[in-house]
Amino acid sequence: MAGGPGRRCAPLGTGLLKPNVSATVGELYDRDDPRRESGFSLFYMGTNLGSLVAPLVVVGLVRAVAPWVVRHVRAADEAEGVRTAGA
Repeated sequence: MAGGPGRRCAPLGTGLLKPNVSATVGELYDRDDPRRESGFSLFYMGTNLGSLVAPLVVVGLVRAVAPWVVRHVRAADEAEGVRTAGA
């Protein structure tokens, strides 16, 4: 797998974060509280909405603030494609 330690540790951090947050949401309400299901629904809806919107916001900000980054990323992607296609 290509990449440095950050790329290798990201799945580990994500795997440890989500169960802890789910447990925290579960502790907000008693087991027989009717609002418990709504709390979990709101949590998961927020997670999914954030994962949908975040890349759009980040790419938009990068294009507005530092358009040269987009060119460098494209060049790196093309170089990677050429390197793997030639193998």
